[in-house]
Amino acid sequence: MALLSLLVMLVRTIEQRVATIKTTLEAAAAHTADTALIAETAAGVEGVLNEGLKHHLFLGRVLEKVRS
Repeated sequence: MALLSLLVMLVRTIEQRVATIKTTLEAAAAHTADTALIAETAAGVEGVLNEGLKHHLFLGRVLEKVRS
């Protein structure tokens, strides 16, 4: 009887842990489904940084001419 109770308890524990792992894997799949957007976002940020650098360089040249 004690052995059977122990086996039932172990099976329940295994079932609970399998359910937890399944939920974790489903969440991981959902989180990584939009990874294609990372490259697009990085390209957009890179474009904004380049544009800001151009403006910075332009304003630096204009300011030097104004001060001269």
